[in-house]
Amino acid sequence: MTTKREPLGIIITPKMDGDFFNLTGGIIRWNEAGKVRNPSDYDTINGFPLLNNLQITSQGTNKDRDRVYGFEVRYRDVYAIDLSLAEKMVKTLRKVNAGMDKLTAKRGYVGPGNFGEYVGRVAEVIGATKILYVQDRPRRSSWLMHDDVDYTVLNLGDGVNHVNHVVRMWQQRTEVV
Repeated sequence: MTTKREPLGIIITPKMDGDFFNLTGGIIRWNEAGKVRNPSDYDTINGFPLLNNLQITSQGTNKDRDRVYGFEVRYRDVYAIDLSLAEKMVKTLRKVNAGMDKLTAKRGYVGPGNFGEYVGRVAEVIGATKILYVQDRPRRSSWLMHDDVDYTVLNLGDGVNHVNHVVRMWQQRTEVV
């Protein structure tokens, strides 16, 4: 296991799932060639033992588009978990929660309408400096590698604004998707 100080980013992915609108943020890093990659299960990055499969999530519903809610930091889509991996997950989640608690004490509560601010705070806690989104997702496959897509990379301030813009665009849709 190695401990690294690395620049991280958060990829924001909007998705409609039935009547629900979900925004998910996945943690990424850049390799030596500058390519977007997922963190490894074996590296401690920026003091966090396990950032792979850590996600920032929210949802909204077409029945009430006034807000998105349910902001969480959690693990998702993990293939297999052994004791060592579970312990890393717990340490990482505790460290993220402690950092979020400090920011809440300093700046106040993040209300249900401001997922962008929540993502920005998580980014600060884990040391992420960029927020990314997919420019145009190719239609050829639902399972894509990072090299299959082009990303727009934003600084944290612009990324927070972009996340809130995505929410507003969903809220203003007239048709139910």
